[in-house]
Amino acid sequence: MSRPRVVIAGLGDSGLLTAIKLARHADVVGISVKPALVSGQELGLRLARPKDWARDNWIPFDKFRGLDRVRTVQATLK
Repeated sequence: MSRPRVVIAGLGDSGLLTAIKLARHADVVGISVKPALVSGQELGLRLARPKDWARDNWIPFDKFRGLDRVRTVQATLK
């Protein structure tokens, strides 16, 4: 029996966690515009000190071991 396929459009905070959780039970394809997680948190720091924010909140997808079972695609949806 083949595993179901799930496509997740958007690998932000919620999409990333969803992809990791579902990858245990399904073939997951995650679509993201960016090649990394860009956390939406800390807007004040993002505006006031963008270099510090990028250092702490721009996290490449390969840093997440849970995404090893997820196929990530950098693309946009129309």
